[in-house]
Amino acid sequence: SWPAQLGLGLCARCRNQYEVAIMHFMLAIRNAPQVPEPWFELAAEYRGAERWSEARATLRILLQNPEKAPAALLHLGYTARAEGRRDEALEIFREGAEKFPHFAQFMLEIANEAQNEGDFAEAMVWLRRCAQVDEMAVQAWRQLGDIAATAMNFEDALEMYRNAAERPDAPPGLFAAIAQVLTDLGRLDEAWQELDAADRRFDHHPDLAQKRIFLLRRAGFRREALALAREALKAAPTHFSLWCEWFETERFSGDFQSIETCVEQAPPSSRFEHALVQNVRGQIAAQRWELDAAEAAYQEALRLHPTLDGVHISQAMVSLLKCDTESVFRHLKIATELQAPKKKLQGLPARPSQTHIGQLVDEFVLDAELLEALVPIQTLPAAERIAPLLGMARVHPDHTPAAMLLLLAIRQAGWFKCLPGAGESLIPGAIVQFWADAPPQDVKELMQSWRLNNPHRPYYLFNENSAAGFLQSRYPAAVLQAYRSAREPALQADLFRLAWLYSEGGCYADADDRCMDKIDDLLAPPARFVACQEEFATLGNNFLAAVPRHPVIECALKFAVTAINRGDHDMIWLGTGPGLLTRACAHALATSPQPLEAMLAELRILSRHELEQIVAAHCAARYKTTNRHWVRSYFGARQLGKI
Repeated sequence: SWPAQLGLGLCARCRNQYEVAIMHFMLAIRNAPQVPEPWFELAAEYRGAERWSEARATLRILLQNPEKAPAALLHLGYTARAEGRRDEALEIFREGAEKFPHFAQFMLEIANEAQNEGDFAEAMVWLRRCAQVDEMAVQAWRQLGDIAATAMNFEDALEMYRNAAERPDAPPGLFAAIAQVLTDLGRLDEAWQELDAADRRFDHHPDLAQKRIFLLRRAGFRREALALAREALKAAPTHFSLWCEWFETERFSGDFQSIETCVEQAPPSSRFEHALVQNVRGQIAAQRWELDAAEAAYQEALRLHPTLDGVHISQAMVSLLKCDTESVFRHLKIATELQAPKKKLQGLPARPSQTHIGQLVDEFVLDAELLEALVPIQTLPAAERIAPLLGMARVHPDHTPAAMLLLLAIRQAGWFKCLPGAGESLIPGAIVQFWADAPPQDVKELMQSWRLNNPHRPYYLFNENSAAGFLQSRYPAAVLQAYRSAREPALQADLFRLAWLYSEGGCYADADDRCMDKIDDLLAPPARFVACQEEFATLGNNFLAAVPRHPVIECALKFAVTAINRGDHDMIWLGTGPGLLTRACAHALATSPQPLEAMLAELRILSRHELEQIVAAHCAARYKTTNRHWVRSYFGARQLGKI
């Protein structure tokens, strides 16, 4: 019977058996040619396989039936869109809106095309028309809210989501969106109340569990998020979005067996979801620094779904670490084009050079001779790359790519081994943080976590003035001059942390990091310097610990003061953040009078999952959705406001 054949086709799709799916859909059509569902599924399968002419031919048969014609025309528009023929898709949707004014989905798709072109005013006109049609009202209001939320106009977004929530057919995911925008507004208590009320209404729907996990994870409650994710998947093992959230929560647990179990239990049911699973496999490989395996997984994900912008970015990152700059530029260009409408809405430039990876690849190609020297080095086994990269770091201390690739080689060779030993820490016990003025409430709460989990340690919070006073009392005028020349609070914080650690030693933590446990094990001997290695193989500076006058901190402070007073205008990440710290570490290793093995024995360079057992890095905070965030300032973003 046709329902059985249709079901078998859908099962085959879930198993990634696309030819088998096509066969079953054809059998369903042969058994019941008057039923539209198998026709649409067959067309969708042809679309996924990029068999465009067959998809169109299938749909044109349905156009002959007046009852099926509106939906068939709609799917023809979907086919043109998937093929990248957006102008043709728009023409089809406009034709449908004119011929079938009662079929409001055409208006929604016209709005989607306007959004894709960055014409948000036009999109909102069509969405407001859709909102007047009962069966489309919820979707239209939600999409209006999504536009406002993407533009960071959170009050407007909340109003539009509330309009949708008043409808009796409002879905659980809408209330998850309301909780998210309340969180973005800093109204955390209301967000949890919204989820609690929705749980009572929808009997703990997986969409609501997914949002709880996300909010807990982003707030830095990683253990609570992971426990909830594991429990929620038991109740809804086939909910793909919930599974994605489980993976994001599990991936830095440090339990690679649980991570593999998570991936094995992935429940994809479409080509798009199979592509996302491949992306997950690439992320795990990259986390293990297995770059070839990561690249293979990303390429398979893009074969299945070429328009996944996040996968193009991940591939660009891997290509950067393999010195394949052509690949970086190619994937970054595609990702930037795909993200252009969103960036326009947020007031950010949609140019490859105006991205983090764009800035880094520019560093690689800036010196063609050094890049030419790096490329053959990257073909060597990890341990054999270390000596030539040390030589480059010694001669070219300001070359970020050589420093990045040196730390990558050391990691891949397994030479970052500084296991906690017995005895008293060599690193002083103080914990230091910085906020230029009065910290907002959500930042205060994150800062308080360091005191609560480490009551036995001295704690100091500096502001713009007290930090300047410290620098004036400890350093020559050039350091204070650099601090006062800093354009951004983030730059001031970068400079101050280096100055404090060099003079006093101890532990510095960014204001958006949550401490989840005591930090004693991180600072245990024989460590004299502690940092975390990020996805670019660079050293993050959000959590740092060191003995006074450590050579890495000394190099970083000297480089930073010189660059700022010279008037350099590098991206903060490169000039005074992780890029600087990476160059300083590479130069200190290259010029140390100690043997390399002896110095490495005193460096505790943590993997991300190792740090995440104690410190939840880069937590969500209200200021990050405002113009106060340094990224918006550096990349020349417009002021946030009405669309």
